[in-house]
Amino acid sequence: MVNADRDRISSLGRAAVSALAVHQALQKQPLATSAALVKATKLAPATVNKSLEHLVGLKMVREITKRKRGLVFAYRRYQPAGGGAVGGLPRVGAESSDARHNASASRSSVSRPASFSRQRAGIPRTP
Repeated sequence: MVNADRDRISSLGRAAVSALAVHQALQKQPLATSAALVKATKLAPATVNKSLEHLVGLKMVREITKRKRGLVFAYRRYQPAGGGAVGGLPRVGAESSDARHNASASRSSVSRPASFSRQRAGIPRTP
């Protein structure tokens, strides 16, 4: 699956080298911002953004935030080790709210209420 993606990226010509670097970074971190990909690839921000445009055009990556700033991109081919993903993204509501809270709390080094981080990220509250 990943090899097929690499073959499609190779068809981009000069842009293929940068797009392959971004693609490789997305395999390690399937949900990432442009800034995170700049850090991971050590490419210029404009290069990463153009590579993301190419990958979105090839339908390998999609932007999931629908905002103007702080965009989060998702690698469509990502399958978690435990399965349970459809179209490369985890199922909505597949885990309990307690599991989501515990997972988000363990990722954060500073203890904050779950609603605080969601609010700052612009993610709507779930019932």
